[in-house]
Amino acid sequence: MENRAQPMGIEDGVILERDCPPPVLQYVVWTHRKRGKSLHRHTNPGLEITLVLRGRMTIRIEGEDECAWYGGGYFTLPWEVHEGSRALQPPNEVLTLLLALDRPYAEPADEIGFSRGFGFDARETKAFSRAILGAKRHTFRAGPGFATLMHLLFEELRESRPHRDSLVKELAAACLAAFVRSLESTPARSAATQDGYSSFRVKRLIEELNAGYLEDWNLERMLANTGLKRSRLLRTFREITGDSPTVYLNRLRVDHAKGLLSTSDRSVTDIALASGFSSSQYFAGVFKAFTGTTAKGWRRR
Repeated sequence: MENRAQPMGIEDGVILERDCPPPVLQYVVWTHRKRGKSLHRHTNPGLEITLVLRGRMTIRIEGEDECAWYGGGYFTLPWEVHEGSRALQPPNEVLTLLLALDRPYAEPADEIGFSRGFGFDARETKAFSRAILGAKRHTFRAGPGFATLMHLLFEELRESRPHRDSLVKELAAACLAAFVRSLESTPARSAATQDGYSSFRVKRLIEELNAGYLEDWNLERMLANTGLKRSRLLRTFREITGDSPTVYLNRLRVDHAKGLLSTSDRSVTDIALASGFSSSQYFAGVFKAFTGTTAKGWRRR
């Protein structure tokens, strides 16, 4: 079986790091290609933000089950007891960030503050607090830039390089702001994404794409797979993932290509074809759209 790319370059399992420069309290990289051990029941001393890189994360927060899919995530507040809602989590890859608040919060609060390390003024603090405490649910769809900022932050956290602490401070503040923007732009959950037939069929399709993204997929095959009309498939898919089916599939294939570029000396054309793309020309355009650089540029990083 061909290995999938690991965004943070680790094997199956968990990397947990508590020795972090402020305002980061802790970060976790969770990678499971197979079903893995679920989260134990716990609370955190700060604001927890989790981004799902692949698969899904099922979570029970204050007794209510929610599911965060690829392209989204979830958050918890210090007083919220949470745990995995299943004994085993489905295959997934997630980044979890724990950010410092201005003080301990053992009980629900009408307003929260943030560590001085963020450098937020009173207006920003109040706006962020209102958005987080006013969210209707804990899951959210990642907005533009959020995933990129999280990756940049985690890269800095994992390396001891010059000016690391200053960069971590700025990136943590940017991640928090992008997270709040994501919360504010996440649409209210519709009937189609809760319990409906369309949602069930599309989620099954997503699981098939996650497992078989190197196969020959096109929109016609997806329509046949789900039995949905084109407009219903596209609308429900975007509600669940934030992407169109084609963009979602290309994300998976680009992640695979990144892994091959980082771990092999195969030609770009070979990697393009091995990652499910029909041609190196199409791959070049898609890769640059997702990463902002060429495949050769990525390999030189």
